[in-house]
Amino acid sequence: MSWLVNAFSANFLYALWSLFGSYSQTSSSPLTPLESQLVTSFTSTLVALQLFLSNFSKLRSLSSLPFTPTLFAVFAGVSTQVGGIFYNRALSTGPTSAVAAIAGGYPAAVFLVNAIMGREEVNGMKVLGVALAVASGAAFSMA
Repeated sequence: MSWLVNAFSANFLYALWSLFGSYSQTSSSPLTPLESQLVTSFTSTLVALQLFLSNFSKLRSLSSLPFTPTLFAVFAGVSTQVGGIFYNRALSTGPTSAVAAIAGGYPAAVFLVNAIMGREEVNGMKVLGVALAVASGAAFSMA
């Protein structure tokens, strides 16, 4: 059950991220997309540093980390930051509701990639769920 609380918490925080990102782009003196991403990245670094320092004794040495999962974590970090730049660019030029709805379609992409790679079981209920999520995002962005 804790995974469900974590998932809803993440969803709420992502909604706040989108809201605050929109405000940073639409205020009377907006940040550029790059400035917004730099501030966001710096703040994320501070949070990561706090996590590192508070859990230092539990961490393995860098040289003992398994290579492939560590490499994927690095790729995830890079793609998150580059995606954030594109997201902030979209917010600076497009309507927030449409940008958020389109960006919110990433679960469908994740499902598709995992289904192709064979890591996700595909069944009718999951396909229906993804289709409804995509349809709701499209309807929300057109409203």
